[in-house]
Amino acid sequence: MAERRILKLGNIKRQNTLAVLDVLRRSNGISRVELAQALHCDNTTITRVSSELASLGLIVSGGMNDSTGGRPRELLNLNVDWGMSMGIVLDPNYIIGTLIDLSGQVKVREQTFFRRERSLREFCNALEHIGDQLVKAAGKRLLGVGVAATGTFSEDGSSLEEVAEFRGLQNFNILGFFKERYGLIPEITDIVVARVQNEIWFKRVAPQGSLLLVHAGAGIGSALALDGKLVFSRKRHGGELGHNIYQPNGELCVCGRHGCLETFCSTGSIERKLRHLNQGSPPSFENISALYNDGDERVQAVIENAVLYLGIAISNQINNLAPDAVIISGELLKLGDKFYERLQKVITENVFPFFSRRLKLLRGDSSEAGIAIGAASLVFGRFFSDFEYFNSAIEHLPRGKK
Repeated sequence: MAERRILKLGNIKRQNTLAVLDVLRRSNGISRVELAQALHCDNTTITRVSSELASLGLIVSGGMNDSTGGRPRELLNLNVDWGMSMGIVLDPNYIIGTLIDLSGQVKVREQTFFRRERSLREFCNALEHIGDQLVKAAGKRLLGVGVAATGTFSEDGSSLEEVAEFRGLQNFNILGFFKERYGLIPEITDIVVARVQNEIWFKRVAPQGSLLLVHAGAGIGSALALDGKLVFSRKRHGGELGHNIYQPNGELCVCGRHGCLETFCSTGSIERKLRHLNQGSPPSFENISALYNDGDERVQAVIENAVLYLGIAISNQINNLAPDAVIISGELLKLGDKFYERLQKVITENVFPFFSRRLKLLRGDSSEAGIAIGAASLVFGRFFSDFEYFNSAIEHLPRGKK
């Protein structure tokens, strides 16, 4: 029989502590009375919990609110400098590392971009350098590390299994690297889930209802959230929307199959289709974007085909999942407003009418740093919801105000 933990006084206190912290992180200054109202509890409980958190340095005074005739009340703020999280993005073409505070503000950013001929040793050296810089900058305030990676994961979720664009990363042990070098057990996920986490945790997406995020870049992925919580597939891996087959026996995909969505609308497929514009080698995506927005007919024909397939794929997902909102992010959005508006039109035209009512189509954060911030926020997700993790953090971090 399952243990009835809810009846234990200690567990009630733990939940009260985490509940107060969660409200504080979402607020820009809130009084104790307002906290009690938001959590439907008595003022005594809030006074006790807030005093304990203040003694740990997690709460700081935000001054007094403006009086409306009654007694001014002290506003409480989360001390966003109390702890930091490291977020790392492992992509075949780059590594980006960020150090963020509890509000999501980037304090330090390190990055390395690779040539096509990069080696595993070169990749690992860059990861070591970035990791060392961030760990040093965080000092004793480091709560943990989140890692977002491109590719599929091993069964236990600790290693990359296969990375189609960089075979040298096959079986790279992410957990082993961070545990051996820094004594950290990383939170590991893929880049699509990290993007959703960034939107949910820091972008203040509406916490109620269902949210579908589609990432369109070098790969095409998707992830779903319900009422502000990620719905993970196996081992925190997002859906491989880009490897749905749209043309049986079509163009060979990097995954080894034929006719995948990514052969029509990934950045790589667009670059390959426009190879002739740059004397045989793929032009940069920045050049393609400029030509597209200048009205180059050859580029527009390729982009229009990519928009059509991507828009139909997204509309199919909407028809299958009936989300309340869809966030679209990724490198393809760097093609600008012209591309996004055309994509919106294709989606709207192909969504089943019932599901289009009140559907919100949103433009997400397409920066590479946004992935790293989302990965780092996985650590905060545990800190604000898992009391054992929270307790471990306050034991190894210095107490008192930072």
